[in-house]
Amino acid sequence: MLLSSSKVFASLLALPSAVFAQPHCKLSPLDAEWPSTEEWAALNTSIQGALIKTAPAASSCYPGNPFGSTENCTIVKNYWSYAAYHSAWPESVDYSIYTNNSCVPPGVAGYTEGRGCSIGALPQYIVNATTEEQVAKAMQWASDRNIRMVVKGTGHDLSGRSTSASVMACACLQPHRGRCDHWSGNTWGSIYTAVHAIHRTVIGAEDATVGPGGLIQNGGHGLLSSHYGLASDQAVRGGGGGQFGVVTEFVLKTYPVPANVVTGSLSFYPNRLVKESELASWDAFVETARMIPDLMDSTIEPVWRRWAPDTGSYMNEGSAFSSTWKNDFYGENYDRLLAIKRKYDPNESLFIWSGVGSDTWTYDLRSGLLCRR
Repeated sequence: MLLSSSKVFASLLALPSAVFAQPHCKLSPLDAEWPSTEEWAALNTSIQGALIKTAPAASSCYPGNPFGSTENCTIVKNYWSYAAYHSAWPESVDYSIYTNNSCVPPGVAGYTEGRGCSIGALPQYIVNATTEEQVAKAMQWASDRNIRMVVKGTGHDLSGRSTSASVMACACLQPHRGRCDHWSGNTWGSIYTAVHAIHRTVIGAEDATVGPGGLIQNGGHGLLSSHYGLASDQAVRGGGGGQFGVVTEFVLKTYPVPANVVTGSLSFYPNRLVKESELASWDAFVETARMIPDLMDSTIEPVWRRWAPDTGSYMNEGSAFSSTWKNDFYGENYDRLLAIKRKYDPNESLFIWSGVGSDTWTYDLRSGLLCRR
């Protein structure tokens, strides 16, 4: 059974076929060519007021609220550790380490006393898109001006692909439309609720706050993957999110809700509560397990690589800084994906760590500059 719709819509960069000499670096706010306030205002008008000038949520926790955050500081502190809180904010991401912890509430992990609040590695502007037209116009506008773009669904990204300095972000955060096909900015929690109402389920994330965009495009494993495959097997065959275009809608295959759910638990008690004889089976298990050759003797990754070379890696959770990322994430598909990248994003407006074609660029973590090697 397929969810009710007939398309998977991808807003790709509709660029001229002729590509001339490329600038050495992507624009930053320090460049004279950076768009003026009037140009940003014109873009905002053309996309029905969807443009947001970034104001970090935790700005309200600093003297003078330097960026004019509308969020109460107490609320920010109380919910800072919740992924759902960050996914609801276009200008926030789940892992603030990728923003250089530039504006976090005092007292939380990553806070440095006296550092203050800055934009850091957050985007300068955000398109809070709710239509495909807004996405397409914003992408074209940025590409024409040599501005790097990043794509955010929920910001639940372990590799920091949904934020960066000196960029414009496209945030797809459309609430559920009341249909079974869904906008890519939804969360798996809302998707599961919708399909369970018709006694079906889909292959998605275990965490309800994760969004379909990054999960599906980068593989996506779930509780039923052993039976039905990865999330990318159901729609949009992977390739890596945030580097070819913006997928705004998914149509997923649904499956019957499993009739039986099996769970297990393991409890440990002090000896005075449990007789030694009742633990005999567990003792035997431990003794047997000790006889199995140890595959994880020191650093785990090298051992696994020797045991099963060329098996690849899961892009959503693998290291974006691996020296063998091309083989790990793309394997024999890399050259074909590079040709697709050059066709649909010839100006390379979309860059992510370990993304297709990313080895031709260098990103300065301090300045946020993205320049060609």
